[in-house]
Amino acid sequence: QDSYSDDLIKQNIIFPDVLAPIPIYCEFDSNENKVFVNTIELLKSFKYARYRPINYLKKVNHLKAEKNRENQISAFMKILLVKRLESSFWAFKKTIDRFIEYYESFIKQYYSGQIIVSKENYEKIKQYISDGNLDEVKKLIEDGKGELYKSVDFNDKFIDDLKEDREKLIQIKNDWESIKTDSKLMQFKKELEEDKNLINNKKIIFTESKETCDYLQKELKDFYRVINFSGSSSRNQRSDVIHNFDAGVDKNEQRDDYDILITTDVLAEGVNLHRCNTVINYDLPWNP
Repeated sequence: QDSYSDDLIKQNIIFPDVLAPIPIYCEFDSNENKVFVNTIELLKSFKYARYRPINYLKKVNHLKAEKNRENQISAFMKILLVKRLESSFWAFKKTIDRFIEYYESFIKQYYSGQIIVSKENYEKIKQYISDGNLDEVKKLIEDGKGELYKSVDFNDKFIDDLKEDREKLIQIKNDWESIKTDSKLMQFKKELEEDKNLINNKKIIFTESKETCDYLQKELKDFYRVINFSGSSSRNQRSDVIHNFDAGVDKNEQRDDYDILITTDVLAEGVNLHRCNTVINYDLPWNP
């Protein structure tokens, strides 16, 4: 704009002024706050024993690399749980349910007398965890893609820590069953109704969690024209997104069926979404 201002004026080219990011604050009610804080405290002492079996073997001197990999996977799992908690209560509750299911399955496997431990597919497991795809992690770890150990190969602390983790997960689940409100969502709906930057504009809502994506669509669809797009969406849905939000589509083919696009980062590459002029990052503190 400094060097070619005259040329820009001649060609009627205007670069939009981009506002600095605007934080939106919400305040938990007393019950939400209590459960949230208690959850964080429980996660601090969580052992992630389900994801670190090698660490509990009686003889592990020759398995240092495997122990380090498991510790990294445990760290990813911890980050995943906090990410889900900061994304939406709905996504966090769903993730806790899956963790309980996996722990129950693994404890049952322990009492059957043998355990399958995956020492391969580490990078794939890491990617699945990063994507929040716990079902694929479970499948890789327990589907014979690893080494078979007997339960007696592990020290007694293993089953104790597995049970302790499971009890903490159940406690977290029970605590969250008392939460019937969602202050973050309520504040967000209020902003959509009242903020002049959000009214009457096409908007993109980014979230890292597919479950938050689905949850927001369900909660907003009665009030707004909303489309949801994630990794499991169809080609037809992708076409709808492109024709409603892509500024590169021919003017004659552009449609105006939706005001809000809710999506994960699956649309980050290869799609021009510039018919939207407002971007909302729903997840904290992990958003761009």
